[in-house]
Amino acid sequence: MNHSMEIPQEINIRIASFLSVPDVIKYQNSCKYLKRTINLNILHKASPIEINDLHETGDYKTGHKIRPWTRITPLLFQSLTHTVKLTCVYKDQGWGNQKGNIYITEMQNSNDQEIGKIIATSPTAEHQETRCRLLFEPKPGCTYGLCYKAGGGGGHELFVRNVKLESFVHCASIPLANKILPTMPDLFFMDMIRSTLDTVTENDDGGQCGRLLSQFQSVGLDLRNEQHIEEVRLMLEEFRSMFCGNRVQ
Repeated sequence: MNHSMEIPQEINIRIASFLSVPDVIKYQNSCKYLKRTINLNILHKASPIEINDLHETGDYKTGHKIRPWTRITPLLFQSLTHTVKLTCVYKDQGWGNQKGNIYITEMQNSNDQEIGKIIATSPTAEHQETRCRLLFEPKPGCTYGLCYKAGGGGGHELFVRNVKLESFVHCASIPLANKILPTMPDLFFMDMIRSTLDTVTENDDGGQCGRLLSQFQSVGLDLRNEQHIEEVRLMLEEFRSMFCGNRVQ
């Protein structure tokens, strides 16, 4: 008997919260029940915020101080997110001492000049461009930001480019979200998906419904599964709050 079959979904997700992303993937792939209940998927665009490249110079007196760069919230599906991953390419001025760093911080209010609590720190920037990866586990209701330190003493610079923010989310509708996000969802997309859900759930015959079911199955969603239907509706609500304001009812 597979004892994991007896573990409720919320307990399995709680177990997953203590594991790294690679270990969660191994854990959920060990059987179909765990795959269905944990359902960790990668969201390719964790936030609607666009993060611009950074080029900052540290002056002699204050270059050693950590300074705010940009917000990285709101985060999509924040309450369902296991881990957020930030990647970028960075370097210092290319000579002399190495002093530049990037930080992820957790903030308690909306003051854009606030540094907050440092929860992830990059290695010190090298003279040549290198890849950087920072991970953090977001808390529901908290806000997060990027900070930097160019380095004090005069002549220090920090260059950061190609910043990408991804997340690993416990939700079956994430593959569908990845298909939609490049278009920046609007009312048309939301109404179309909602109408499709209503058509499939209200009709149990073949024909058009069969084709619609097949389209959703191509992104791992079974609209005969009530949990999958609810997770697609959750995605619609998430997009409504992020992109459409109060237009989608």
